[in-house]
Amino acid sequence: MDSKNTYEKYEALFEKWPSVFAELVQGEHGMRVGGWHETPDGAKRASDRGFWAMLVWGASLAYCLLAAHPHLRHNEYFGMKTCAALMLIVWWVLCHFTDSVLRERSLKKTIVCISPSFIQLGEKVYDARVQHKFSMDIHRKAKEEADEELRAQQRGKDNADTRHARYYRDGYHIFLEYLGQRILVTDAYKEDTAEKLLRALTAVDKIVHKEKAVFAGNSNTPNTEESPEARAERQDYFGKRPALD
Repeated sequence: MDSKNTYEKYEALFEKWPSVFAELVQGEHGMRVGGWHETPDGAKRASDRGFWAMLVWGASLAYCLLAAHPHLRHNEYFGMKTCAALMLIVWWVLCHFTDSVLRERSLKKTIVCISPSFIQLGEKVYDARVQHKFSMDIHRKAKEEADEELRAQQRGKDNADTRHARYYRDGYHIFLEYLGQRILVTDAYKEDTAEKLLRALTAVDKIVHKEKAVFAGNSNTPNTEESPEARAERQDYFGKRPALD
């Protein structure tokens, strides 16, 4: 088999996230779509832990300050005010750092490998020659989250303006539709992230299986000018917002 992967010329055409690489997939030349991203579950878990971390940091700093310097309670007003301001600054820095660490640790890595014969999702391999497509749908817990907010608003006048955090209503499932099944590829938090992944998967699938002539021109010529037809095809794969049906 030729060591030159013919799909390498497409790598630079994709968005910053997710990343796309031409490589061997199940012993064949293909392309890999992958990247780190937030999920609704991960974002919710990071937010909940961040809230508790904020309380713990605040209580710990207050306890340490008063335990180490009990006389501050009877000190001059200026001294108390200065110490309180310093404590608030340290508390804010610790909370910000903790939130960043929690969000980074909540990221999920998704990798999908597509070759002319196989589609690989994690350890599972599917026959790419069977009719299939990638699709996107709202998270299955979105209605449950909306109903929970509605119930909270109906409890009384005091809760009428309550707005719960949106996690699952801003979350999406990415599916591989295969032999009448909807196989979950991953969950993505925020619509733009889900759309980027879906567009990349759809474009790579089209390129690898050559269902359309996606790009025109001689691929061996660097900086080849796109024809109007090629530009229209590229925009069809990368520029449109995928439907949620």
